[in-house]
Amino acid sequence: MIEIKVTFENYFGEDLLEVMLFRKMASHTIYDIKDKEKKIDIATFYAIEGEDENWHVQLLTASGEYWRSASLIECRTKKEDGYKIILGVNGESKRVYAAFSSSS
Repeated sequence: MIEIKVTFENYFGEDLLEVMLFRKMASHTIYDIKDKEKKIDIATFYAIEGEDENWHVQLLTASGEYWRSASLIECRTKKEDGYKIILGVNGESKRVYAAFSSSS
């Protein structure tokens, strides 16, 4: 079993009142994220090493808009990334993205 540390980036174009991160049957809620703010290692999820990961994000903006990712983000964290993942939202493209420190 490994621990996956999640950093969340808000590039949605406005402050977020609530963000819910989902991975399989687990979830984590983050509150009050300013526009362009990064919350480093804000959530921890547990996984079996080497298994595929499917992430889903939903959020509530300061203006009252409810938004959720249209599809699952599929990826796999790796040892060379320290089992860390960056999840973020882009308001222009209306997409969730995943990034890693050293792998793709």
